[in-house]
Amino acid sequence: MANLVSTDYNPIELPGIPELHFYRTAEACLDYRVSSITVVVGDHVSATCCNHWRFFVTFDSKESVCLDMVIADGSKDRKGYCGAVRKHYDVTSHFFKCIDMILRSQPFTFRDLVVTLKDAGCFRYKYPSHNDGCRFWVGQAIAALERAQLLVPPSAKAVQAEINYTWTSQTTKQPVPAAHGSFY
Repeated sequence: MANLVSTDYNPIELPGIPELHFYRTAEACLDYRVSSITVVVGDHVSATCCNHWRFFVTFDSKESVCLDMVIADGSKDRKGYCGAVRKHYDVTSHFFKCIDMILRSQPFTFRDLVVTLKDAGCFRYKYPSHNDGCRFWVGQAIAALERAQLLVPPSAKAVQAEINYTWTSQTTKQPVPAAHGSFY
């Protein structure tokens, strides 16, 4: 088997972890110990859409990977896939809200997290008919990590408390119910 290495624009899928697309050599982080997980609420994706939600997994080395649900190019039926992008976690003015998760006391690796999400069926997501749905996906992924005891309560509850809002600044939010997609 050829040595697979992802790049910015050429993702790879690994044997044993199908359906997760790795970018920017994120696969090199699989055996890194997780030191924090932060849900990030970003800018509006478009004028007709709510905020973009995703989460960053940071490692002891201070490197990080962003887990994000992305709509497949040209997908008329709004199917998305999970992308793992190696990128520096940096909270800037482009982020409206950050929600820190509470990790269990025993160490775990990025591979443990990825396998948990794979087993929970969180890598393939069909968005609702409009440009919304990442809030629901993030909520379900965090709940799966808490059920598997990688995160401890009230991690999922903290995300659920914010999921039905959109943010217009770091201090202003308005109620907008999260659109529910489906996993496939």
